[in-house]
Amino acid sequence: MQKTTIKEKVPLPIVYIRDGKVEVLPYLDLERKDEIWGIQSCGILWDKKQRCDCLWNKAADLSFLDGLAVGHIVLLPAIEQLKLLFNDFKIFNKTVEILRTNNVDADFLEAGWYFSKDVHNNFLVRVYNMETNEADVRDKLCIGYYSRGCICL
Repeated sequence: MQKTTIKEKVPLPIVYIRDGKVEVLPYLDLERKDEIWGIQSCGILWDKKQRCDCLWNKAADLSFLDGLAVGHIVLLPAIEQLKLLFNDFKIFNKTVEILRTNNVDADFLEAGWYFSKDVHNNFLVRVYNMETNEADVRDKLCIGYYSRGCICL
């Protein structure tokens, strides 16, 4: 007898990682919830979790991320990638809402400043505001910014 898969429609594709292999599917497979790493938007794989209130050097250390990404380089996004994510802000959060409804631990995108990997100099880093769609340069020692890792394949 063939096993049936329980699938739920989602606005953005879901990123699954099993044994280091990335798979992006246009639906939520409820039997693979423990393999969910994130959400795909604009060709970029975004971690389902984010952190807040840390210094840039702590945010750039993405060891806090889910261990499922082993074997893949997970980075803070570039400003251009954050701008792309801004365009999908509402649909990304709708996808997170569906994940959370199905008991998947995922974080909504917050309307606020996000760290990027784009270092301006030893003291400054480029940041991006998900609420106003603007970029700026700020002190690396500022806290209260969000960070979310991504994988670019």
